[in-house]
Amino acid sequence: MGYVGSRTHNWTSNYDANAVAPANRLAFAQSNGTPAALALYKPFDVIQSGTISMFSHHGSSQYDSLQANFRTRFQRNSILQVNYTESKTFSDTSLHISNGGGNRIVDPFNLRNGYGLATINRPHIFAANLIYNLPTLQNMQRLVRESLGSWEIGTGVNISSGTSYTPTIGGLSNVGDPSGIGNGAGASRPNLVPGQPCKNPKFSPASDLHWVNPNRYTMDGFTLGTIGNAPIGDCLGPPTRVVDFSVSKNFNITERVKAQFRIDFFNLFNHPNYNSLGDNQGLVGIGFNAVNTAGGQEEFLDASGAPTTTLANAVSVQNSTPSGSVAQVSTQSDRNREIQYSLRFTF
Repeated sequence: MGYVGSRTHNWTSNYDANAVAPANRLAFAQSNGTPAALALYKPFDVIQSGTISMFSHHGSSQYDSLQANFRTRFQRNSILQVNYTESKTFSDTSLHISNGGGNRIVDPFNLRNGYGLATINRPHIFAANLIYNLPTLQNMQRLVRESLGSWEIGTGVNISSGTSYTPTIGGLSNVGDPSGIGNGAGASRPNLVPGQPCKNPKFSPASDLHWVNPNRYTMDGFTLGTIGNAPIGDCLGPPTRVVDFSVSKNFNITERVKAQFRIDFFNLFNHPNYNSLGDNQGLVGIGFNAVNTAGGQEEFLDASGAPTTTLANAVSVQNSTPSGSVAQVSTQSDRNREIQYSLRFTF
């Protein structure tokens, strides 16, 4: 048992050199990205009104883990090995690719706004392997000894947590860039709803493959020009659970020629395993809708707290509802149960 950790500094990342400064973000969000607002608030609008990607070495990460290993030999030279790792990985970029192509910094004015559990974070990893040698039956008749003796049973168990994903605002009715950073809605995060679980309560392999609980997130109370309080790496995606099993027997045909008969069961219990959530940066977009009509369905509140349907006067959001279907997972095609028979000769 021991501690294993690492620190990474100056990881290649990229940022938007044309991002809106924090002091102007509320005004930019209120403008809904009009040409006049782009010219006023984007530092390099004369060159380009959109993003200007700049590669840099601003990324950092840290990995801390407790790792345990147990290995023993026992009856008839059988082997049991068990490994367990509990860890956490934090970063301020996605750690997706070493050349920085997918490692976009959320807020170039404050790197801590993008700091949290990394896309590759997997808190728990358990693996166990067993090779058990059955009795040789040396004292039995040859037919019994050759047919029933010296079989070998093997199994491997792999169980691990899913990887972390980050919720983002996949869209909000009547607002193009709620956080006002200048990257659109997909670059910012919503607010959390206290008490709501990460996993969709209705998730079912047979009927509903939407993993994320959309009711965990809200835009109600969201202050325009800011980033919501949903954290980076807020929840974990689907776990991995695989049990493999094998049975084999060696035969001595002659002194030089040997044969092995083997049956392998991959994913013995045919447990479904799913792909990771989100894009290659672990971002899961959640859409939000609002009616925004006067008489009780106003989408915004102004600085005095009064309801309003006018974005230009708004400072916060209300009366929004999340999309009911978020982040449908797909099964891994190479993880279905497979049974293989083999006969190998060695000479």
